[in-house]
Amino acid sequence: MQGQKMKESLLKKLKQNNTLPFLFIGSGISRRYLGLPKWDGLLEKFASNDLSYYRTQVDGNYQKMGSTIAEEFHESWYKDEKYNNSRSEVIADGIKFNRKSHPFKYEVSKFFKDADLEFKSLPPKYLDEIKALKKAKISGVITTNYDLFIEEIFDNKFKKYIGQEDMLFNKSYEIGELYKIHGCCTDFNSIVITEKDYQEFEEKNKFLTSKLLSFFIEYPIIFLGYSFNDDNIKGILKNIVLSIGEKNINKLKDRLFFVERSQSNESMTEKIISFDDINLPFTYIQTDNYQLIYECLGELTQSIPAHVIRQLKNNIYNIVQTTEPTSNVLVRYEDIDNLENLQVVIGIGVIDEFSTKGYSCLEAYDLFENLLKQNLTNRSAEKMVANVLPKILSKGQTKYIPIFQYIKEIGINKSNYSSKSLIPKLTNIIEFKNEDFLTNLRTNLEFFTDATDRTTIDEIVFLVKTNNIVSIDVEKYRCILEKYLNILVGDSSKNPLQVNDFKVLCCLYDRLKYWED
Repeated sequence: MQGQKMKESLLKKLKQNNTLPFLFIGSGISRRYLGLPKWDGLLEKFASNDLSYYRTQVDGNYQKMGSTIAEEFHESWYKDEKYNNSRSEVIADGIKFNRKSHPFKYEVSKFFKDADLEFKSLPPKYLDEIKALKKAKISGVITTNYDLFIEEIFDNKFKKYIGQEDMLFNKSYEIGELYKIHGCCTDFNSIVITEKDYQEFEEKNKFLTSKLLSFFIEYPIIFLGYSFNDDNIKGILKNIVLSIGEKNINKLKDRLFFVERSQSNESMTEKIISFDDINLPFTYIQTDNYQLIYECLGELTQSIPAHVIRQLKNNIYNIVQTTEPTSNVLVRYEDIDNLENLQVVIGIGVIDEFSTKGYSCLEAYDLFENLLKQNLTNRSAEKMVANVLPKILSKGQTKYIPIFQYIKEIGINKSNYSSKSLIPKLTNIIEFKNEDFLTNLRTNLEFFTDATDRTTIDEIVFLVKTNNIVSIDVEKYRCILEKYLNILVGDSSKNPLQVNDFKVLCCLYDRLKYWED
């Protein structure tokens, strides 16, 4: 089937559904864009013998191979000099290993964290695919991968759930969400790689099956990066089929799409896979042109991005679940270029025109978001300085509010500043020196999960300490901070020191950008 014809057929099938699809992403995607190895290649990196040695020991069972290699690796990690840095990191970060497999899983997580998320060595074809994938309109992602590719592609906008326990104990809205069911490299203990890990995964599988069942019933599911013979996927599909039963199986007929890489064939056909005499129909696509798939996803109709819909659902849920009075609800919608595209608007307070009531809705988070995204358009700097900043500062958040952009916009700069022209709390912040910000950094900034980002931030901190701020690339600084803005959003379980440090770094950027230029 020629590419354009297949694209038209796939787009027609996807548009028949009244919901945007979920992507179910496997290791083939990580190999394609990050150059990461297959399962056996991963194990081989940490094995002390040829992989065939372990394969013959356990009759080719990869889960048992993972356990055997983890067992052997334990001693190597504690004695081998090449893991000196890792051992020092573990001590410095206060990490406690309580399983023999933990050193192995710790190194596996480091390996995936170090993946090239800047795609420096990718050929143009794959870079074009990534550009198309970034524009995909989807409801969310399910993946068995450990790496951070999905987070990077979708700008960390999806709420992330790591492992089954995370899904169980956190409220889910089934849209704008990323489910990493086999763990994530940001939490080495979550990684499912040994036989014991898989056994525990299976023991909790009833909850995962019920969760996935709701996705399969409500959304189209597109499998990417898996082999059609993948045992993990077959196990998931079997549980779904047996749960839904033969009577309702046809409801999935036009909702399942399996994309398998093929350099020699390009086709889209109907296939059937059977579990206990129950036939599961699905659309089977063979292609090496993934840009075609992603472009279909980009052409689907979506008035509001999935992560915004999730936030709206969260706000509404919070309103109806509490009997306590709340001050304000402000729905920000910064990602739509033309507001005429909106088909549904929910408004409480004022959003486009900043009346007195509209300004009263602004809170500290809005200032940090505007600092990094410049999304508060049509606002008056005079009103921000006269009304908004004093209101927020009155709550005691003295040193951790970005103020310099608004002060500069009303004509006050470093050369003409007078303490008499502003309220005392603003004056206190202005007279707080650049290097004084750094004395308030109280963690090792581990929330910068990308190694390159963390190195860049460390360099910026060093340049400030050495009073060499002219060498700082403030735009690069802003881009990194924007990637991690979600640390200010979420529940109370987040580390308050990390949240504090992020605010400090944002305020330092605000000063460097608008006061020191």
